[in-house]
Amino acid sequence: SEHPFITAAGLVIKNNYKMWQLFILPLLIQIGVSETDVPVKSFTINMDLPADVRLKPLCDEYKEYVVDIYQGMVNQLPEDALDSLEDIMLRWFLKNAIEPYKSEIYYVAQCARVPLGAVVTMNLLYDMTAACTSIVAEDENGLIWHGRNLDYGDIPVLRNSTYVAYYTNNKSETLYVGTPFFGYAGLWTGFKKDAFSISGDERDQGSIIDNIESIHDDYWPSGWLMREV
Repeated sequence: SEHPFITAAGLVIKNNYKMWQLFILPLLIQIGVSETDVPVKSFTINMDLPADVRLKPLCDEYKEYVVDIYQGMVNQLPEDALDSLEDIMLRWFLKNAIEPYKSEIYYVAQCARVPLGAVVTMNLLYDMTAACTSIVAEDENGLIWHGRNLDYGDIPVLRNSTYVAYYTNNKSETLYVGTPFFGYAGLWTGFKKDAFSISGDERDQGSIIDNIESIHDDYWPSGWLMREV
């Protein structure tokens, strides 16, 4: 087996193992522990279909959680600065967002019946406030395990809205796999078959407010970048 190495985007493992073996740990970690643990559901997302078609099953399943996720995130911001900070993020999105993220975020806002700015805030604020940690280990059988915790404060609905996404095309080919939560267009844990696995971690640099106020045209959400990889 080849040893894992570090990149700017996160932890990557080159491997010749079956991908489902690498993906066991992210699922176990992201489910968490509660009184009513349930298996994470899986969805196939055909990227050749419009956003309002490919994401509809997800919206039907998880739309009720969007408002609570948003509220849990913005609770970290000063109430008197919330409007101005959200305005910065929304202006960035309207000017710079590209497909497939733009249409997916518009659709989430529409299907969950929440303001567009709320969904944009969920996507950009997560990039600046998450506190996740990844783990890479090799067991006694030579199997490589790659996992990431979902360390994001007291927002229980993140667990309830986490799912496994199989991104495919019209040829039924699996392009990549990830474990996002509904409403977030990027990925923080994922892999490509016979290629690599990837995850994103926290790096403290500046305050939340400073990071939001410094958003510029060249900024790109890390979770979106990982989905591009």
